[in-house]
Amino acid sequence: MKGKASKERAVNGTIKEILLTILGVPLFYVIALGVIGIAIEWNTVAGGVMAVVVYGFGLYEGVKDLRSREAIEYSVWKVVRIFLMLLLVAAAVFGTISLILATVGWAKYEPEGASFYEFTMYYIQTSVDVLPGLELSETLGLKLPVEPEGAVAGLPVVVFRVLVIFGIVASLTMWWSARSRKKENGERPETHTTIGG
Repeated sequence: MKGKASKERAVNGTIKEILLTILGVPLFYVIALGVIGIAIEWNTVAGGVMAVVVYGFGLYEGVKDLRSREAIEYSVWKVVRIFLMLLLVAAAVFGTISLILATVGWAKYEPEGASFYEFTMYYIQTSVDVLPGLELSETLGLKLPVEPEGAVAGLPVVVFRVLVIFGIVASLTMWWSARSRKKENGERPETHTTIGG
């Protein structure tokens, strides 16, 4: 009887985790885009810089969290949520940086006058292309919404790729390795966590 109740709790926990991932990540991202959009509408440069600082700190904390000792106990679904939110927020942060550079005239992008959302979509597409082996844009023949022209416009793209590869993907790899080592040592990582944890 106890075993059956335990299995039911595990299944219910997994279902909650899946729903939280499927519904929570898009909801969180829409809210983040909305907040950044409002800040940019208020003042492209000042609002944009404030958004970059706030969400940049969030990126730092997310990467730090994924690399923490406690992360070994995180469920796969929680790590998927963190990973997706890091990628999406990084795209929005760097989209904001590119918009600021274009607004003050320090960088040129084609087409001129691209919106925050076009810059963000550019970085989302770039993040998918950075992930090893996918080459999604090339495979599907997707055209980038903007094209950076020159070194100043290209610098945020380089920094973004470094962040994705050595920050976000490397953190995920470290988590997976630590979890695998724990399994090999006979310890069982948590299969689910609470919604808040």
